[in-house]
Amino acid sequence: MLVHPSSANNTLFFSFFSRTFLTAFFLLLGLSLTNSLQAQDCGCDHTITSSQSYIEAKDMPGGVKPGDVICIKAGVRGRLKLIGFQGTKDQPLTFKNCGGQVIFDNTSMDGTFVFDQSKYIRITGTGSSSHKYGFYIRTASKGSAMYVTETDIEVDHIEIADAGFAGIMSKVEAKCDNREYHRGNFTMYNMSFHDLYIHGTRGEGLYIGSSYYTGKDYGCGMVYSHEIHGLRVYNNIVENTGADGIQIGCATKDVEMYNNTIKNYGLDPFASSQDMGLILNPGTSGKFYNNQIFDGKGMGIMVLGIGNISLYNNLVVRPGGDGIFIDERGPLLPNSGYQVLNNTIVNPGRDGIRMYSRNSVGNRFINNIVAEPKTLHLNYYTRNQYLYLNHSDIQYTASNNLFVPKITDVKFVNAGSGNYQLQETSNAVNKGANLGSQVGFDLLRTPRPQGGTFDIGAYEFSGTQRTSNALPVVNAGSDRTLTLPTNSITLSGSASDTDGSIASKSWTKVSGPSATMSGTSSLSLGLSNLVEGTYTFRLSATDNAGATSYDDVLVTVKAESSSTTTTTNSSGLNAPSNLAGVADKTSAIKLSWKNTNGSNAGEHEIHMSVGNSSSYYLRAKAGSTATAYTVTSLTKGQTYYFKVRAKGSKGYSEFSNEIVFKMVEGAVATTTDAGSSSSADPTVSAGSNQTLTLPSNSVSLRGSAKAEDGSTPSVSWTKVNGPSASMTGSNTLTLSASNLSEGTYTFRLTATDSKGNTAFDDVQVTVQAESSSTSGLNAPSHLAGVADKTSAIKLSWRNNNGTNASEHEIFMSVGNSNSYYQRAKAGSTATAYTVTNLTEGQTYYFKVRAKGSKGYSNYSNEIVFKMVAGAVASSTDGSSSDDSASSSSSSSDTEASTSTNSSGLYAPANLAGVADKTSAIKLNWKTPMAPVPASMRST
Repeated sequence: MLVHPSSANNTLFFSFFSRTFLTAFFLLLGLSLTNSLQAQDCGCDHTITSSQSYIEAKDMPGGVKPGDVICIKAGVRGRLKLIGFQGTKDQPLTFKNCGGQVIFDNTSMDGTFVFDQSKYIRITGTGSSSHKYGFYIRTASKGSAMYVTETDIEVDHIEIADAGFAGIMSKVEAKCDNREYHRGNFTMYNMSFHDLYIHGTRGEGLYIGSSYYTGKDYGCGMVYSHEIHGLRVYNNIVENTGADGIQIGCATKDVEMYNNTIKNYGLDPFASSQDMGLILNPGTSGKFYNNQIFDGKGMGIMVLGIGNISLYNNLVVRPGGDGIFIDERGPLLPNSGYQVLNNTIVNPGRDGIRMYSRNSVGNRFINNIVAEPKTLHLNYYTRNQYLYLNHSDIQYTASNNLFVPKITDVKFVNAGSGNYQLQETSNAVNKGANLGSQVGFDLLRTPRPQGGTFDIGAYEFSGTQRTSNALPVVNAGSDRTLTLPTNSITLSGSASDTDGSIASKSWTKVSGPSATMSGTSSLSLGLSNLVEGTYTFRLSATDNAGATSYDDVLVTVKAESSSTTTTTNSSGLNAPSNLAGVADKTSAIKLSWKNTNGSNAGEHEIHMSVGNSSSYYLRAKAGSTATAYTVTSLTKGQTYYFKVRAKGSKGYSEFSNEIVFKMVEGAVATTTDAGSSSSADPTVSAGSNQTLTLPSNSVSLRGSAKAEDGSTPSVSWTKVNGPSASMTGSNTLTLSASNLSEGTYTFRLTATDSKGNTAFDDVQVTVQAESSSTSGLNAPSHLAGVADKTSAIKLSWRNNNGTNASEHEIFMSVGNSNSYYQRAKAGSTATAYTVTNLTEGQTYYFKVRAKGSKGYSNYSNEIVFKMVAGAVASSTDGSSSDDSASSSSSSSDTEASTSTNSSGLYAPANLAGVADKTSAIKLNWKTPMAPVPASMRST
């Protein structure tokens, strides 16, 4: 058969086109199916593709519900900004990578991975078992790589390899145009940054909270940035930063930072003093421990906080400046100080520890190693370069420190290779002061003490390190996730030793539900019979010299994905209801519930969480028609959470109501649902906070307690914190506390009723020093205030110093009396000041002190004030804070004119105030005669 040349060409073209089209079609189909399967495997409710760069939650198909999982597809992508994504406290939203690693490249815009107006969220790179850091910000040339600016946010398992400024920025700086984020209007709660790898930033690695706790004027008056309450920073690696490694500011409450490694910091700071390993800016308090800081331009740790800061078990090696530097750049918390305990500081560029804070109290420098400060040869001012205090009036205790001129004098295991553990013959072993549970473990989490008493420094000698031996290097592998019915997996780890051999290996289960384990003495662990929940498995390795290291890996087992959000979901089953429980002795609880499915369920699953409601796992199973089950082997005094669901051929029902239960004999579980009935805890009050001034050193605290049935429960008083004290009447409603010393005490009254329900209340006792101050100034008195409109308060006080004070300082705390900062200053003879830019409905606390050439007076009385038009402030000690304006003389006037302190100044008298409309108060007072010189006074 002859074929025309044109027909042949057409035939060949069609054949080629067909093959090409079919190949492309099936390739695209395969990719589509693969992506679909990956999305299913990731447990996604929503998926964001690489082509999407700006997304508002309101535009997401189907809407975003609390608890949803939003997946970001793997691959190389540009900038991503997410706006308005908000979960709830109990059901946060989760953002994670899916199908592999997400790689960000952004060279043109500020912020590469940005979350705006988004809260109650977790941003996690744990979506791929083959990548420890599922999100990888490879290029972020402009601004900070990540911004998270709202509250209740967790960020983990992300690598940031480039940033035009900070790796992660987490704050909203108060400006004139964002009043909603000013202090008192906004607080960041429950922020968590962990398992991050940040390097190559031009600014800070982590920048958390504002640097301007004491306020900044942007042209509209002083504005104050928000506080952070509840901050955790742990398991992060930060290295090669242009400026500070980690910077934290305005974090006033519940702050912990631990297990972080910071290396090569401050390489090219954008400004002087922006080159610290860790800097705690004004407004910060908390615990900072088990961190390792190496090789930087500036200080290892710089502390400028508000007191109540503990630094322990930190290793600081070769900082360019001081190992630890402490100063105060604003007012401190009352009766607060710094605890510097069991740190190891090696070869600092200047001093080991340098202390400037003069107003802090109770400072302790105990059990620290300082080896070979580089300034030892200078001996300028004949100062101590190990622990340098630049003022003679600094209050402190220093003991059991090891200060040596040469690193070799410590007898570290192998300082040359970076092993700063102690040899058995080190002078630091068993030479420390016993600090008890305050420092109950060392940098490796080895319990203290291992010998007769504490060792000095960050490491506790445990008997396993006797020579210059390097620790084994252990890797338990990447975290893994599987979904039931798949319930088995193999974990593969590795272990090596640079100067010897591995003598033994072992796997153990650290936490999680039951599991069957095989191969526990090898590098491969077989796991089977896994159930829903989160497991932690540990691979430990011991070398031929007896040194041991370990690494942990997480295994997450998810339920079969079948439930929806309705009571009867796709499983066809209703959720069990009316879950309740009663204690059986003190080690078991008998649960009961209503079976809402007849015999249609295959079984019922009992899920339990210990200590909180966020760590549930499958504890037991009960039959198809079961309505009760007894959970045994519980711990007395522990709190447990329970919920139940039904299982059928098509999946699972929703969970029942949740109950919470403290394991006390005869106790009845309470439901966490607000509308449910339950056995109520007793009502207990420890009474009002009290203040006394030495030499008065005893006080009686009178509490009250009542059970739900009206009976009087058993009670007990305990001391929660504070210095030593003698206590009598601990099992009555009246506690006598004596032999008190200067400081702040917290006493707790606990009540337990006949059903085992327990409640408590705390009361604070503040013991002030005997002398008012060494300043020669009297404290201002009769502090009072009246609202000016709904955004200002006009304060007035009695000037007790004539013209001898240089100025008066006004201090304010928002929402409570524990967070004071200096809000404003007034003149030498001032007796009034109007504080503006306040928030209607908010509660404010105020106090005032005088300042002179020799220091400060004590504070005035404290007043508390709710910002409502025309409101009058009340004194927190119950005393009257104002005098009659019409009185020309009174006993208080006479008293003021004859009572002075060492400053020789008299108190102004008869302070009064009258509201002028709702926006002002007119104050008046009587200024006393000038003091008579001592040489002219009559005998």
